[in-house]
Amino acid sequence: MAKLKRIRVDVLMVDGTEHAGIEIIGADRQRWSEAAHRHKWPSMQDDPDLWVRFLSWSALYRLGKYPQGYESFCADVSAYEVDEGDEVDPTGPTTTGA
Repeated sequence: MAKLKRIRVDVLMVDGTEHAGIEIIGADRQRWSEAAHRHKWPSMQDDPDLWVRFLSWSALYRLGKYPQGYESFCADVSAYEVDEGDEVDPTGPTTTGA
């Protein structure tokens, strides 16, 4: 089986609020897939910035850390960075959120 990696994002908002180590889960990827299809957005390979920004918003929205929609998030976010560093044992216990 291929090595799985846990994806986390660090997000800095325009107002200075920092969100570190926010975990992207399957629900966030599903939300991306549906939105990308509905809006006819490019693939994550063709526009990785859009992909990371949307997943960042989705995770923060899911966790209740950013209650507004994606368009507002785009105006309120200052910077974001993705970390795909942690390998995950697919047979081990899981963790979600931060």
